[in-house]
Amino acid sequence: MKQPCAPTAWRGGPVLGQVNREGYRWLHLPAEWSPGQIERAPAQFLRALLGEAAVERFDFTDVAPTPGGTTIVSSNIFGDFHTDGDSWLPAHLQILICERAAKRGGETMLLDGWRLLRRIKSADPRRYQALLGQVRAIRYAEHLWLGPTVALRHQNLFINHSPMIADELGQFISSELGLEEYATFRMGPGDFYVSNNHRMLHGRGAFSGQRRLLRFMVWLRKPLPAPARLINAAAQVSAGIERVLQDKPKFVQARFGLGAPPTQWISELSPRRLGALQDAFNELSAGRSHG
Repeated sequence: MKQPCAPTAWRGGPVLGQVNREGYRWLHLPAEWSPGQIERAPAQFLRALLGEAAVERFDFTDVAPTPGGTTIVSSNIFGDFHTDGDSWLPAHLQILICERAAKRGGETMLLDGWRLLRRIKSADPRRYQALLGQVRAIRYAEHLWLGPTVALRHQNLFINHSPMIADELGQFISSELGLEEYATFRMGPGDFYVSNNHRMLHGRGAFSGQRRLLRFMVWLRKPLPAPARLINAAAQVSAGIERVLQDKPKFVQARFGLGAPPTQWISELSPRRLGALQDAFNELSAGRSHG
């Protein structure tokens, strides 16, 4: 992956076309947009950055170390490559804006998941098929994903990978990440990047000092572009999962991406419903591949 030398000056127009081509863009804010102004008018900033009608919803927060913090968001520890997951549909875009830079360290790392999958398909076809067809439980700090590593939901194709790995396939992905080239850069005040969270895995170097970023997680109205071969393969898997679940309760189907999003956290399910969900997961994971 080509290494960026410096951020590109953002001149106020939509950047989705550039993100679609490269997977991410490292940019610098123009004079009319400071981090403070963005904090006061986040929706207006997104309209300027992505287009008037592109955004369906977004989450907005700051990212800074807190006393006793142990997660990547709340501490200054090293953060290994991952996607930002969700239990139903991950955010399409991650946007991080630097308000105050780290004293040392804190480099951003971005790795192209589509390129990773191309290499794995050639080097290890069996595991490539498992990434598309094997239903897994992938735990994130705040979510539990139930489904394939590479999944298609409601026309959106995306990769799931968490550093909180527990199974053989997750360990395999982590080992393969060490063989990939990736982009790395260190953001200064006013720098920001927009990354395709369905395609790119991101990480961060450990740092010292009181770094503060602003973070958007953005869900778009339309799917982001993805390789047709992956979409077609993942569609076959989705159809297989749907066949297995066709007679299951609606709340079980929802947890695996069929129909509307789930209305309850897994921790809120009754023992009976939790048992039904576990039975469905066991049935799907026993099938190994649904392609």
